Amino acid sequence: MSAVFRPSPSETEAVLIGALRPGERLERWQEQVLSARETRRVVRYHLRVGGREEQLIGKYYDQQATAQKTARVLAALASSGCQRRGNLLLPRVIAYHAPYRLLLLSDVPGQPVLPLLRGSGTTILAAAARALSAVHATPVMLDAVATPAALLADMRAQAEELARRVPAATPLLEPLLVRLGCEAPAAPEMPRLVHGDFGPAQLLWHEDRPAILDFDKATLGDPALDLGNLLAQLRRRTLLEPAAMPAHAPLRASVLAVYPGAAELGARIRWYEEVVLLRKAHFLMQQPRAALALLRSLGERHS
Repeated sequence: MSAVFRPSPSETEAVLIGALRPGERLERWQEQVLSARETRRVVRYHLRVGGREEQLIGKYYDQQATAQKTARVLAALASSGCQRRGNLLLPRVIAYHAPYRLLLLSDVPGQPVLPLLRGSGTTILAAAARALSAVHATPVMLDAVATPAALLADMRAQAEELARRVPAATPLLEPLLVRLGCEAPAAPEMPRLVHGDFGPAQLLWHEDRPAILDFDKATLGDPALDLGNLLAQLRRRTLLEPAAMPAHAPLRASVLAVYPGAAELGARIRWYEEVVLLRKAHFLMQQPRAALALLRSLGERHS
């Protein structure tokens, strides 16, 4: 794994100047670090250009391939008319600086979706589902394809670690792994563009339109993966944060009622949803009670 590059102020300024339109002059700038993970550093740049204020998002990646793929996906979405078809907002690629593995994007306006779900959840999620269908319909050339077999392999490795760290999870995990292995769907015959990590945390809400962010995990695969991931994240929050969330059933129904072909994808969506919930239980290993609550909810749905 490569280290995420951290440019000096003079290096940063040179990149920002290079990203300006012809004739524009950078008067001043400052940065606000939004995330400083090992694999990706995210910064908001506040610029004053030609007497006006602008904001850009800078993403520094540890892998050139991930940065270039993200830029390629966003460019394909922009050129396809996806935003118009799906009535959504997307980040726009401003520039890519390969030496620093830095992707500069427009700063998309909007409010985080999670705090809005209690009052407007069904409206927001219906709009998000329509927007997601437009993303799935966008043709783009990518090398990687997410398959149920690969997800199962990752899930089994995570389940083994969860069982070691939380022994009480073992009797819950064993029947889940058997059932999910038996019910695994076939790989899609015609893989389509999928977001790869679609959930409330990747959504903003602006003037009655959703904005979709963070296409770093975009790949080709089954559209049911994104739907299952969204529903799993909603269920996890409903189970673990009931005071902050509305009832799950109306939220789930609002998504499935508007996504084209959701009825035909029903069994596939449920399978991906359960795989993601199991993976979330692994993520919660440091909180054994929460991890066990998720696993029990999976068992109860099939008792």
